[in-house]
Amino acid sequence: PTVGKSMANGPSLQSKVEGLDGFMQAVRKHYKKDPTFSKVLENPAAHSAFRLSNGLSYMTNRQGELVLCLPIGKVDQRTITQVAIDLAHTTISHFG
Repeated sequence: PTVGKSMANGPSLQSKVEGLDGFMQAVRKHYKKDPTFSKVLENPAAHSAFRLSNGLSYMTNRQGELVLCLPIGKVDQRTITQVAIDLAHTTISHFG
């Protein structure tokens, strides 16, 4: 099976991320400081590749799924990206 099909049978990464204390708040906060996402927030109509919902920015991946965009920034002492990768790794396991 493909990675996408294997992930479909596992736990929801979205529910894990949303349940992580301070993570979503840090993402929202750092969009304003991020060189790319601050522009998206200022003028969403000029950045049609992005979708904004509830203060969060999303893009569509190659499988046609909306995925959360991660800004440059930290949650506690770790980067937002590090936290997301670690959480994904422990939630869906490492493929390969």
